[in-house]
Amino acid sequence: LMGMLHMTWQPSLLKLSKRKHGAPPLGLRNLGNTCYLNSVLQCLTYTPPLANLCLQYFHSSICDSGPGKDKKGDCPFCILERRIARSLSIEAVCDAPSKINGCLRIYAEHFRSGRQEDAHEFLRYVIDACHNTCLRLKKLQQQQRGKNEISSNGDASGTGQTVVKEIFGGSLQSKVKCLSCGVESNKIDEIMDISLDIVHSSSLREALQMFFQPEILEGNNKYKCENCKELVAARKQMTLFQAPNVLVIQLKRFEGIYGSKIDKPIAFDDELMLSSYMCKDGLDQHPEYHLCGTIVHSGFSPDSGHYYAYIKDTLGRWFRCNDSYVSVSTLQEVLSERVYILFFSRTKQRPQGRMGVVPNGLISPESNDSRASVKKSVSLDKSATTGQQVHEPKAIMIANGTRLLPEKAGLSDKTGDLKMSSKSSNSYISANVLKSSGTKPLMIDRFTGLEIPIRSNGDIL
Repeated sequence: LMGMLHMTWQPSLLKLSKRKHGAPPLGLRNLGNTCYLNSVLQCLTYTPPLANLCLQYFHSSICDSGPGKDKKGDCPFCILERRIARSLSIEAVCDAPSKINGCLRIYAEHFRSGRQEDAHEFLRYVIDACHNTCLRLKKLQQQQRGKNEISSNGDASGTGQTVVKEIFGGSLQSKVKCLSCGVESNKIDEIMDISLDIVHSSSLREALQMFFQPEILEGNNKYKCENCKELVAARKQMTLFQAPNVLVIQLKRFEGIYGSKIDKPIAFDDELMLSSYMCKDGLDQHPEYHLCGTIVHSGFSPDSGHYYAYIKDTLGRWFRCNDSYVSVSTLQEVLSERVYILFFSRTKQRPQGRMGVVPNGLISPESNDSRASVKKSVSLDKSATTGQQVHEPKAIMIANGTRLLPEKAGLSDKTGDLKMSSKSSNSYISANVLKSSGTKPLMIDRFTGLEIPIRSNGDIL
């Protein structure tokens, strides 16, 4: 049975591989402007908590047992899972990512084989597609069991939690204080990564400080206070309420004057502490990260030039992955590059506890209401806290450059509130939540709500 996320490499899983112990990472052939794809795949492959799941074919086993019986070839998560497992398992020097390259439109309809894309955009679409796949599969299973069924651990069946969200998801708290009456408004927004402005920064630390520094909303940017019933000056403060297990940071290099690339060096370290940016009311106070991968872009625009990646392998060695060419690197070389995307993995899995919502909208660490709801938010940018009209985007939602999780069908009640369910167990699979489907025993994954086939001895099929 699977317990918590494994934030470090699991030797027992790697031993099952045919790949020679200590072999360098598998190179990926460029199939025609696919350097962006190869770079993203290399970093995802060497993101330990995701790779550990893929080596167990965690999603494939669930997907195969799903009531929809979707073809594995059409499932974006199955495709990614097999790609990652293959890269960590086969006995070869180089391989071609033909399957995923041929299925780009599964991840994003506007992607085309043979055309270079923005690596960050591709990464976001891949993660979103896998998250949405888990949600759809879970919804199908819930419909089969009954729409209003609540599992024995008290979780509402409509929870939007997935294993993808558990790995990459986090949340920001936006606190706005009216400078006229002093009333505060708190809002929690879910994120999958953070995008940082670097125009006025020379280091990652400075960029983070600017992202989280207080902001005065005044002039044309005044805040619509519900208590004062008018536009007023206000103070806005952003903090991290829940830090992701894997933090992806994009440096906004393509937002210079007239769209030119900001190609200056941005200093960063292989360790990252986020304590000073955390919400004081949250469970998660001292998240610590180590660098596990980076993506570098050379050229003038995100859809031209060239992408390559640096990854830390299962033995802690750094490698430069430039399509099919893989070479030994050093931490010094990694830190000297003008990076575009950084992947940080937590040293320990984030704390998990019961989460509810108190009257001011802040998620509370302890709540007796397992079906508390959080108001959905459209954006965290300035227009969301002023009297200006806010239009809800149909697909990608950007908040101060931060990627938000779009609201998914089937997760809202009639008022438009996003349902958030409490969870008392930090285990993905709970052995005491069992059911049977005909002659086939099933286990209900406590964390995702999915049905998992098991053998009579309790082992996962």
